Amino acid sequence: MTKEHLIKIIREVVRKEVKSVLKEERKPKLKNKLSLTEAIMETKNNNEGVAEEWPEISQQQIRNKFAGMQSSVHQTDINNKPVNTEKLDPALNKALNRDYSELVKRFKK
Repeated sequence: MTKEHLIKIIREVVRKEVKSVLKEERKPKLKNKLSLTEAIMETKNNNEGVAEEWPEISQQQIRNKFAGMQSSVHQTDINNKPVNTEKLDPALNKALNRDYSELVKRFKK
C-alpha cells in the first residue's frame, strides 16, 4: 500500500463520518424549525378571526374625526393654562392662528 493510497482511504472514511455526524446534528434543528413554522402558522390562523372584528372606517370618517380634534385645540400658556387670545396683541394673535399650510407646501418643493 502506498502513501497516496492510504491518504485517499483516510479521506474517504473521514468524509463518510463527517457526513453522517452532520446528518445527525441537522435532525434536531430541522425538527425545531418545523415546530417553529407550525407555531407561526397556528398563531396566524388564530389571529385571522381577530382581524374580522375591526369595524370598517372610511377616509371621510377619519378626516371628520381629525377635524373635530383640531377645532377643539386651545392655546395654553407655559403652565398649561388656557389663554384668551382675544386679549393678546393682534400681531401675535394672527401669528398663532394663521393657516401655515401654503407656506409648508412651498418648503416641500
